[in-house]
Amino acid sequence: WREARRGAMTVLRAADPRQPMSWVEAPLKPATLATTRLAEHWAHGLDIAGPLGADFPDTGRLRHIAWLAHRTLPYALRLAGEPTAAVRCELTAPDGEQVWRFGPPDAESAITGPAGAFCRVAAQRLDPARSGLQASGPAGAIALRLVRTEHPDLVFVDVRMPGMDGLDVLKEIRRSNPTLPVVVMTAYGTLDTAAEAL
Repeated sequence: WREARRGAMTVLRAADPRQPMSWVEAPLKPATLATTRLAEHWAHGLDIAGPLGADFPDTGRLRHIAWLAHRTLPYALRLAGEPTAAVRCELTAPDGEQVWRFGPPDAESAITGPAGAFCRVAAQRLDPARSGLQASGPAGAIALRLVRTEHPDLVFVDVRMPGMDGLDVLKEIRRSNPTLPVVVMTAYGTLDTAAEAL
């Protein structure tokens, strides 16, 4: 594990920060790729420590995971067929003193509360309703429900969906994650619709 970690660190440090790197699901810029891997390891650490009753305290390193979760909110909203909205996060750091702020200060919607809870919700290890996080504004509750640090392996959409039709969702996915498999379903299809989906 330590050898693989050293190899990954060497590659990430040498990478052009503006150039996406190959990854399993889609090319990612080095900072996002490193943070995604950090989030995965942290979440799996929770999965192991919890059942064993082992201490797994939150640290300031969660800032990276909170940043990733906030950064992927627009993608999560689009994927769910929801309109993209600016969301501000104000999260209390594990030290109880610092507040981590992500997003525009004038955003109509906000999520506030403990950073550890926000990261656990994003890693899908904690139900938003039991997190103690507060959501406000027109998109706050939806964003809290959809926030995640993990990316799907496959997406199913219908051509007819509320908010955004399936073909628009498909275009958005193709723009942000061109290698993600998408299955488009419909009971109202035509040859023109099928051709547009291709």
